[in-house]
Amino acid sequence: MIDDPWPHAALAHYGQALARNIERALASSGHSMRALANAMGITHSTISRVAHGRVPRDLGTLARL
Repeated sequence: MIDDPWPHAALAHYGQALARNIERALASSGHSMRALANAMGITHSTISRVAHGRVPRDLGTLARL
């Protein structure tokens, strides 16, 4: 799977908000990216890529996050 940066300004805004929400949720819960990934059935690298502004090609994964 090849990831691209958030492609459009509007999507970039939502992508940045999603990344901030993931980081806040992890910080407040004390869970790691790996624990979140295991709970969701995805890899921790997928969560890391989203948290760092990369778009997974699988929109279903984005929707679950």
